[in-house]
Amino acid sequence: MAHSGRGVKPGTKNALKAPNERATQAGRINSALLDKAKARADADGIKLRDVLEAALRAYLA
Repeated sequence: MAHSGRGVKPGTKNALKAPNERATQAGRINSALLDKAKARADADGIKLRDVLEAALRAYLA
């Protein structure tokens, strides 16, 4: 795909991909944090749903 190069900024293709990659990375991080929270809650004998519900109630209060 040839183009004249006028007005084309270096890294544009990568710049367009970056938000998707950042979102994917954020999803992986969130998933890892959720897994860690589940493991900690299980170890303490607490249901994660109760923890999340309490956190949400505190946030919305």
